[in-house]
Amino acid sequence: MEWHHEQRVQLRKNETINEFRFLVLTCREDAVCGGISDRLKSVPLLLQLASLYDRIFYIHWERPAPLEYFLQPAAGLDWRVPEKLTLTTTPVYRTVHDLLVGLRDSHASIVQVTLQDQHGGSSWYNRIEDYRQQGSARDEIIRSLLSSAPHSNLPRHFRHHFRSIWSTLFVPSPLLAQALQERQTGLGLTDTTYVAAHVRALYRPVTPRYEAWAMHALHCARALRPQTLVVLLSDSVDVLQAALAHPDLRVAPPATVVHLDQSESRPVQEYMDTFVDLYIMAQAQCITHGRGGFGRLGVLLSQNASCFFNYYQGGRTMSCDA
Repeated sequence: MEWHHEQRVQLRKNETINEFRFLVLTCREDAVCGGISDRLKSVPLLLQLASLYDRIFYIHWERPAPLEYFLQPAAGLDWRVPEKLTLTTTPVYRTVHDLLVGLRDSHASIVQVTLQDQHGGSSWYNRIEDYRQQGSARDEIIRSLLSSAPHSNLPRHFRHHFRSIWSTLFVPSPLLAQALQERQTGLGLTDTTYVAAHVRALYRPVTPRYEAWAMHALHCARALRPQTLVVLLSDSVDVLQAALAHPDLRVAPPATVVHLDQSESRPVQEYMDTFVDLYIMAQAQCITHGRGGFGRLGVLLSQNASCFFNYYQGGRTMSCDA
């Protein structure tokens, strides 16, 4: 990160960018980028690869708005693309393997990536960290990565590092900070310990069982922390409406949380609740969640990443009683 800062200073002083190289996490206007988890969970891996290849790391969103509308750079690393850097229509890598090949073989000053990996490339990250702790050189690391698939039994560096990396890169924008404070005040969460229960109801077409889903999430939250306040979050207004009748729940205001990759154009402020829900989860003592990567992202960001339960695994709803 010190190197990144030095490079940005030098970039401002130089009239051209020819001597600099970049790795840009991008979301183009005409591309499928996924939701917030798909877009940002890969940041630790991409920082790692930018470090290995001496590339300045940037993030550039074209839709639904620049990322700066929701999140702004923290003190650790400024990931905003400077005006003098023009992103062309160069190929955008979409898998970790293709990105590794591209970084190894490409002489392009700008390498762009829109990584689609439900786990954020965590197994690759773990493997690279393991090699780096052994003192392996960069070329040796890359050759090893390309020669075989990552193993799953390596130390969980990714999980342990994620929250600190996020907080080094991102802080809520003023608009998000205000929306988050209003939500916390409205739910009575200021200086209150709570468990977050998230229901992803609109992940894919399923038979709607809104009240059952809400109650199962509540049951799983109670299993994690029996005497603790439960806050229910969902992307479905129907789930939230069904949960309002339950006296033991704090329920987010009933509204459909808009997925970032909506095909139809919507006012940018309608996407803010996605980030609000994420930070509400991140500040919970424990988290229970179901389908999709959004809940897993909340766990990675949480203050206690070891206290969680995924109640939807292998295509079926899991019992919370064990």
